[in-house]
Amino acid sequence: MAQAAAILEEYGWQNDFALYFHEDRIQVRLYLRMAYVASCYLDGTWSEIKERIPYIIPLLLAATELRKEKNLGMIWIDRQVTKLDWSKPESSMSD
Repeated sequence: MAQAAAILEEYGWQNDFALYFHEDRIQVRLYLRMAYVASCYLDGTWSEIKERIPYIIPLLLAATELRKEKNLGMIWIDRQVTKLDWSKPESSMSD
């Protein structure tokens, strides 16, 4: 979790995230919370996900900024993400 937090923070992610390992302990799902009811997730091995983070984070940050625009609607509600065990990168650095 600390490595994930450090990488996310390095690329400017300040929002919550959650990292879950599948039963095989090889496959991972990284959730990135874009808003209280909006999130994105990446699936793969941790190595694969780490390679994608530099590309994905700027896209998510831009999408998050779109929420501030007037007269622009984005519908992202998925109740399954509201109950995840979310963490901020800076608070997870010591895990």
